[in-house]
Amino acid sequence: MSDCYRLKVVGRKLNQRGVTGITAVLLLGMMVMMAAFAIDIGHALVTRNELQNAADSAALSAGLQLGMNYLALPPVDQQDMSRNLTSQEQSQIITAGETASYANSAAQQNITIAAGEVVFGTWDLNTKTFTPTVTRPNAIQVTARRDGTANGPIGTFFAGIFGINTMNVSATAVAAL
Repeated sequence: MSDCYRLKVVGRKLNQRGVTGITAVLLLGMMVMMAAFAIDIGHALVTRNELQNAADSAALSAGLQLGMNYLALPPVDQQDMSRNLTSQEQSQIITAGETASYANSAAQQNITIAAGEVVFGTWDLNTKTFTPTVTRPNAIQVTARRDGTANGPIGTFFAGIFGINTMNVSATAVAAL
């Protein structure tokens, strides 16, 4: 009986020799999939950084224009804390932000700021919060996007195999006086 048992054990060992090759092929396939996702995620992160540059540029430019508008006012109006921005002032500020953002690109496309993505408000330095308002704003918030709203989503390189053909990416910046 012990000889018969020994033959069965040896037979099993001989049948398992190809398992290493199969395991290596499966692991190689998984590593290729992970590398593909890493490339797509890396592309999305680079695009997000480029969008952050565009949002920062637009917010700083719009904030500068906001400050210039306040400086152009007579001293009495500069001190009026309940003064609303006029539509002309808002238009100048938005145009300054849009012009600055268009000078930047993300994923090889110049960035346009969608309507409503330049928001006037106040910045609270202590709580680090932005509150939208057109009554005596001291800050500008800008959101730059690559999605269905503006500039189109970015394409993927390898995730399309799994049905993910595009990714939405955005970045927001606030500039305060």
